[in-house]
Amino acid sequence: MINKKEREWQLAKPIIDRLFKEGIISFDEWYFMILSLRKKLDLLTI
Repeated sequence: MINKKEREWQLAKPIIDRLFKEGIISFDEWYFMILSLRKKLDLLTI
């Protein structure tokens, strides 16, 4: 079963990816957003 944090990740990740693919944000911004979101949702596995 998917918990609330994993669901938020599944909803936000494609939006962040689309911003990068369309050239709206740089790779560095994309990477920082992904890490920040994973940290906020306690999904970091590092």
